[in-house]
Amino acid sequence: MTQSLKWSSAAGLVCLFLAVQHADATVLFSDPGPYNTDNTNNTGPTTLDTSQMFNSGVVYLGFDMLRTTAASAANTFAGVQMSTNSGGQVGGDLAFGNRWPSTYWGWFDEGGSNGDYIPLTAVDTSTHRVVGKLDFTGVASMFLDPTDAIEGNNTSTATVAPNSFRYLHLRSGHAGNTYTWSNIVISDNFAEAAGISAPIPEPMTMLAVGLTVAGLGGYVRKRRRG
Repeated sequence: MTQSLKWSSAAGLVCLFLAVQHADATVLFSDPGPYNTDNTNNTGPTTLDTSQMFNSGVVYLGFDMLRTTAASAANTFAGVQMSTNSGGQVGGDLAFGNRWPSTYWGWFDEGGSNGDYIPLTAVDTSTHRVVGKLDFTGVASMFLDPTDAIEGNNTSTATVAPNSFRYLHLRSGHAGNTYTWSNIVISDNFAEAAGISAPIPEPMTMLAVGLTVAGLGGYVRKRRRG
C-alpha cells in the first residue's frame, strides 16, 4: 500500500468518525429567534423555557450574539443566563456573553464572579457564535467562534461549575447598547451547538477506505492460513 493511500485512508476514517458522531447528536432545545434586548432587559430579561431540567452529564449551549449599537461597552453586560427560576436570575446563575462590567467577551454569574474569554477579545458589532460547555461533573467552558467540528481543536476558557437550569434568560443592560440573539441550541454534541457540519468524505477517500479495509481483511486471512 502506498503512503498516499495510507494517508487518504486515515483521512477517510476521521471523516467517517465525525459523520457518525454528528449523526448521533441530539438537539435538546432549539429556538431560531431572533430576540432583541436593551437596558430594560437587565432586571426583566427575555426568558426561554426549555421545558426540561439540565443538571447531569455534559451538554452544550450555543447561540449567535450581535451587539447592534456601537455605544460604549465599558459599563455594560449581556449574556444568555441559565437558571432554574422562570421569573429571573438568582444567585450563582451562570451566563456567557459580554461579561460585566467589561468591553470583552467572557462569563459572569449572579453571585458576582466573572472572567474574560482568553485570548482577550473585544465585543464589536459583528455576529459571533458563543458555545458554552456545561460539564456537571466539573466546570463549564466557553468557546468563541469555533471553526472545527472537533471540540479539542478549538480554544476554550474554563469558567466555574455550571448550575442546574431549565430557563434561559437573555439579559443586557447599561450604556445604551442593544443586542440581537438567534439560533439558540442546546445539544449533547459540540459540533451541533457550534453550528458546524461534520465533513463529508469525498468519493475517492471513501474508495481508499474501502480498499484499506479489504486489504487488511485479506492480510489477516493470509496470516491465519500461514
